[in-house]
Amino acid sequence: MNSVPSSYTRYFNAKYGNTQPLFCGPLCAKPIETRKYFRWLVGYVHDNHPSGLDYEFSSHRAWTDREQLPDWLDPAPALAVFGGVEGYLSYLDSRRRKQALDRELGFGRA
Repeated sequence: MNSVPSSYTRYFNAKYGNTQPLFCGPLCAKPIETRKYFRWLVGYVHDNHPSGLDYEFSSHRAWTDREQLPDWLDPAPALAVFGGVEGYLSYLDSRRRKQALDRELGFGRA
């Protein structure tokens, strides 16, 4: 995975005559060791785009609508951690309510 940013940096620097690094540091991976962290990651991945859950490349719709589920994607094991689709949607709702309250109180991002 680390070769992707390196290749892109070489391409970008050659194209634009740049000599500076494009990325601040190495990619890091953190093992998912708890259910709580796994749930947080799923929420972050699905709802961290400015368009939120409406982002066209998000797999959120496939997680919640079996008709939109591609053959290669099986969200069932991940959904089981939430107790199914309703638990997943409830988790996302509570996550959004907490973020709205944090913004209202002046915590985190504006």
